[in-house]
Amino acid sequence: MLFNPALNQRRTEQEFVDWLLDGMPEPPRHYARLKQLNARPLERLHGPALPPPLAPEEFRQRTADHDAVQLVDVRSILAFGGGHVPGALNIALRDEFASWAGWMLDDQRPIYLIGEDSVEVHQATLQLYRIGLDQVAGYLRNGMTDWQNAGLPLACVMQWTVHELDRRRGDPEVQVLDVRSPEEVAQGRVPGARHAFVAHLPQHLEQLDRDGIVAVYCGSGYRASIAASLLKRHGFNRVANVPGSWAAWRKHDLPVAQR
Repeated sequence: MLFNPALNQRRTEQEFVDWLLDGMPEPPRHYARLKQLNARPLERLHGPALPPPLAPEEFRQRTADHDAVQLVDVRSILAFGGGHVPGALNIALRDEFASWAGWMLDDQRPIYLIGEDSVEVHQATLQLYRIGLDQVAGYLRNGMTDWQNAGLPLACVMQWTVHELDRRRGDPEVQVLDVRSPEEVAQGRVPGARHAFVAHLPQHLEQLDRDGIVAVYCGSGYRASIAASLLKRHGFNRVANVPGSWAAWRKHDLPVAQR
């Protein structure tokens, strides 16, 4: 009790709660839903099966209404940037996949997946199932290989190094967008960058110029690719992701603006 800051001061219950929560990051949206799911009786003991593979034209038809379905590309950020199905949201299948899928997806609309292969799709399906997102209705058979061979439309995201971002950030045509958390931004940002946390980006779209270039960065490029794909889905045609993002920016000792 002598050295524990939680115990060495007299506080009311509310003061203790306020002290404990002060400075904590915003919890992911799916946490509240998981609490409710975990309180229910277990309905299924086994994990999800691989969703049905869909030929490119059927996949295109089923995902045409972007408001009715959730189209998720789980490939790497560079693979996604090089060419993807228009309207897809890029949440790459890495360690942080479940957390950001929970932030960006809801449990009310079916999910359609795009991956490199069926193994990757099955792993994504399992991780989604574990956070209560079990409406995976199908996946693109053979991934982008079948899509491109069918001659169907492709979208892409520009990929800028931190050096290109530094060189072009003063261009009036370029809008630099920082999508990190407020706590990260408080430690410094790219000079001239505006801020919108990626999870809240849909509420800030009207603040961005759709005719200019939006260059997006985060801590490593992962969340920036989520944001870039979201911008493309909402009609921003000139979008650049910055792989490496803030980590690469600091590594090369580029200018930093303090909040």
